[in-house]
Amino acid sequence: LAFLGEVAPDRVEPVADALDGLGAAPFEIALGAPATFEGAGPKVVFLPPVDPAPLMALNRRIRGALHAAGVAVARETYRPHVT
Repeated sequence: LAFLGEVAPDRVEPVADALDGLGAAPFEIALGAPATFEGAGPKVVFLPPVDPAPLMALNRRIRGALHAAGVAVARETYRPHVT
């Protein structure tokens, strides 16, 4: 739910510590109709959630915990999906 890219070995423990206590209550995800990401290369087919709010909220919590731990997270806008 948050793309970290390559993580240096000395940063793995801070990442794990930041996420360790971040529990989340289970929730159901209904998926919508197939869609594609457009770009310069080939299209990627994905399924978007019907209601992205729970995933967006969890993404904000994860990013906040990582930021507080000094862990860099990609700046791209989070787009909930299943590929």
